[in-house]
Amino acid sequence: MRTGIKLIFSWILAVAFAGSGALPVNAQGPAGYGADAVGWKTLEFGASKLLNRVNTRIEISSVDTAAATAAAVASDRGEPLAASGPSLRRIDVHTTIDPTIGASVGLVQHFWIDTRKNGVLFGESLRTGQDEYLRRFRFTRQGVFRFRREPRSRQEAHLPPTRWSDTKASFFAYDPRKWDCRQILVPSALIYLINAVILNPPEHPPTFCVFHKRQLYRVTLNHGGTQLLDLDYQARSGQRLVDIRKRIQATRLLLQAVPLGDYGGEVEDFSFLGFKDNVEFFFDPSARLPVMISGQVPTLGKSVLRLRAVQLLP
Repeated sequence: MRTGIKLIFSWILAVAFAGSGALPVNAQGPAGYGADAVGWKTLEFGASKLLNRVNTRIEISSVDTAAATAAAVASDRGEPLAASGPSLRRIDVHTTIDPTIGASVGLVQHFWIDTRKNGVLFGESLRTGQDEYLRRFRFTRQGVFRFRREPRSRQEAHLPPTRWSDTKASFFAYDPRKWDCRQILVPSALIYLINAVILNPPEHPPTFCVFHKRQLYRVTLNHGGTQLLDLDYQARSGQRLVDIRKRIQATRLLLQAVPLGDYGGEVEDFSFLGFKDNVEFFFDPSARLPVMISGQVPTLGKSVLRLRAVQLLP
């Protein structure tokens, strides 16, 4: 069952690490994606597969740059990227996996993005319940620094993460200029930026430079026409709660990821929320909302995350 739980966990995880102002995506992609294109504050997705249940909550907020930077992990290599303004955009991803057998697995991810340049500055990910870890990231001009903590024993796993004693620092080097990357993102930031893409379809498909696991990828979002979908979710605006049940022609985007460089022959497959092949995003263009994400998961086949609840901005 341990293997099954891992598979379900990989289905929902991205480095999906979690990830606004004007968005000059990179030199090959269009500029002009604005933060005002996103009309939501939180999204909640749900899914079930092989009797296991997964719930994910994505939240966007603005935080003070000085306070966030002071709390970020320090890099022992590279020149850390500096914020260009007094506030940062923070993306929080809270995931709970409830298997039919065994303990629940939790994942909490936080990533901070420069609100003017849209590059990721730093982030962290905490996993509890199984194969526990705490990973903290600092993005630099020369690559990504990662500091990892894990418990050395099951007894230590019950202690606070700051007391886990198995530690390791790593640095994943790259040259953004070589690949014409004006900023580096993480997979979870795409769910935010896609909102702007879908509302302002460019002449050419937008591309992003995305760091995942240990390397960079060129991620392209191709328009794939529309598809008829039945929606069923709750929308909250202020104190008002509305049940949304309707059929729409959803706009479809197809994700394509190509690794940049060979990293010594150790290139890994790109993953968005654990989907490794045929990743598709579906949007309700009138409501300005992502409503479904689908793709192929190793050994599980096609899997789907559906929107269950949304909190709209005033």
